[in-house]
Amino acid sequence: MDQNLSRFNQRVNRIERSASARLPRNMHIRRDGLVEYRKPIWRPGIPWRSLTLALACFLALKGFMIWHQGETGYAARLAELETGTTGGQIAARILSMDPASTWIAQQISAVIGAPPDREAAPERTAGLEDGAPAPVQ
Repeated sequence: MDQNLSRFNQRVNRIERSASARLPRNMHIRRDGLVEYRKPIWRPGIPWRSLTLALACFLALKGFMIWHQGETGYAARLAELETGTTGGQIAARILSMDPASTWIAQQISAVIGAPPDREAAPERTAGLEDGAPAPVQ
C-alpha cells in the first residue's frame, strides 16, 4: 500500500507542476490549491543584446572603411563631409575615427593585408613617364 501511495503522490505532483507550467505568468497556485492573479510588473524591455550587436557591427563597418580607404583617405573624406551640409556634419561626427575603429582596421590589415587598390597602385605607375597613359588591364 505504501508503494502505491508514493506512486500516487508522484503522479499528483507531476500533474500539479504541469498545470502550473501551463498557467500564464501572472497566475499563481497557492498552497491550498486556489489560483490567484498577480498584477504583472511592467519592465521596459531594452534589447541590450541587439543594441550591443548593432554597435559591434557599426564599429566593424567603420574599421573596414578605414582599412579599405587608408587613414589619410578616410580623414580626407571626413573633412569633405564636415564642410558640407548639416547632415554631412552630423555624419562626419558619427563616422569620425575612434580608437576602436582604428584598432579594428589594424587587425583587418594584419589578417588580410593591404586592400587590393592600395597594393597595386605603386606597381601600375612605376616606370611610367609623366603624361603617359597607364596600361589597361
